Amino acid sequence: MKTNPKQETTSSTSTQQEAYDKRVDTLFLRFNAIYGALWLSAYNNEKALEAAKLEWSDSIKEFESQVLTFAVEKIKRTQQRPPVLPVFVELCTSIQKAIKAREEALQARPENYKRTDPQIVKSHIKEMMEKLTSPSVKEKKSC
Repeated sequence: MKTNPKQETTSSTSTQQEAYDKRVDTLFLRFNAIYGALWLSAYNNEKALEAAKLEWSDSIKEFESQVLTFAVEKIKRTQQRPPVLPVFVELCTSIQKAIKAREEALQARPENYKRTDPQIVKSHIKEMMEKLTSPSVKEKKSC
């Protein structure tokens, strides 16, 4: 039984397409929209495009989608040319570290933190209000 070579190619191409992170498609579409011909010229044939998608996919798999979105926005605002993969990965790494540091800072609390008694707070507010509204505080008249 003979097989159709086109079916084999399609099957192999389909396997390759499933092997990469689908977020790469979104990245490539966004870079295409942002950089137009500059982005398209980097991938002048289908084979080069598939190889690039596999490489980018492998490189971005450790990053959350939020990190990728922030990276694209940063590049869009600051770069006149499309990014090369190492630059994009470096930017994603720094964004990921910044997000992690922010989350840790928000979660960190001093060990000796103790909530102030609401009665004490009310007492201080009352005292401040009395001082601010007392007749002994005279308005200064301007010239």
